[in-house]
Amino acid sequence: MFVVRKNKGFTIVELTAVIVVISILVAISIVSYVGISSRAIQASVRTDLDNVTKQIKQYQGTLGNGKYPGSVTDCPNPANGNMCLKPSGSNKLSYKVYNTTKPKDFRITAYNEGQGIYYSNNASDIKCPLNFVIVPGSSLYNTKDFCVMKYEAKQASATVPVSKADNSPWVNVAQEAAGLNNDATEYSKNVADCNNCHLISEAEWLTIAHDLLSVSSNWSNDVPGYNYIYRGNSAMGMSSPIPASKKDSEGYFGLNTSQGDGTLVATYITGDSQKRTLTLSNGEVIWDIAGNISEWTSSQADEGRPGKTGIACNAADGSTFVEWMTADVMGTLSPNPSILFMTDITNYSTLNTSHGIGSLCSDPISDWSRAFVRGGSWVNGGISGVLSLSIYLSPGVENQYVGFRAAR
Repeated sequence: MFVVRKNKGFTIVELTAVIVVISILVAISIVSYVGISSRAIQASVRTDLDNVTKQIKQYQGTLGNGKYPGSVTDCPNPANGNMCLKPSGSNKLSYKVYNTTKPKDFRITAYNEGQGIYYSNNASDIKCPLNFVIVPGSSLYNTKDFCVMKYEAKQASATVPVSKADNSPWVNVAQEAAGLNNDATEYSKNVADCNNCHLISEAEWLTIAHDLLSVSSNWSNDVPGYNYIYRGNSAMGMSSPIPASKKDSEGYFGLNTSQGDGTLVATYITGDSQKRTLTLSNGEVIWDIAGNISEWTSSQADEGRPGKTGIACNAADGSTFVEWMTADVMGTLSPNPSILFMTDITNYSTLNTSHGIGSLCSDPISDWSRAFVRGGSWVNGGISGVLSLSIYLSPGVENQYVGFRAAR
């Protein structure tokens, strides 16, 4: 007698369950791989920075006769006074040297553009955290070289900010919330691998602005003090702030515009005036220091501050921003926020919104505490700029147009 055996296959439900499980495992593996790969590249960039810094200093003490090399990417056969340094993988180097200053100095950045990873260092061993840039100090504002976020703060977790190109800026966060630790002042201390990080101060912001105003490439006609300085995403054409690019060469990223297709008008911005990247005198590139979102600094003020009598800077009552040249200085501020304090900037006494520097909004009458808001946002049009300043919001206010940036 023969027994017929029936071989049962998998049902559709069983096959579907297996496919789902496999898909989940693949997704987890991909995410884990991407995270591990990114951390590996980050480590290689930091290692490259440490290695080339040592070689540059060694060159100064031996072949350079006290001077740093003129170039570190003059490969394969460097000319006299230069050297050849090759970073690993797809990493790159950016270098600037100051052999005529006392003391001599250099600024070196190792970066991976595809991953948006930047680490900087200088001769004084100022090592910036991930995606921070070195800012030259200013005797005008009594600041030494310091590090600042290359990008506006983005939200890494509930209480941790991060400097990175991806994602929209962190907004709706107060400058200083009374009795709480859920504000920009406290969050700025939580940046990973950044001991002594803090909310950017007024002196630090003004140091950055003063430096940027002196650099030719930041001006539309490559002449400081003439025509206009670029002031970022501020043409009121967006519904919200936008992410940055990992590539510094893409200064018009996310905008429906490009270099050469527009002009700046006092009341609004079009065309190439919206460039989002500005370059410091040491070659470092900083994103959205003007436009995209306004940013808290750590300063606060009470009554008797610079403004124009009768201008309360409250959209509800129809008041508006005013030019720096027309502001009445009531009381004193330290440091002085006015362009009139920057006497070494070309045409300083005539610069206004038509030159892209931004304008002032304050209430010289009220005596309640107010916090400083800088740069202007994507909805601010012509009032945005590196010197744009609003002293109207209370420190505890959360606002969809205001974020922050940490420094060290």
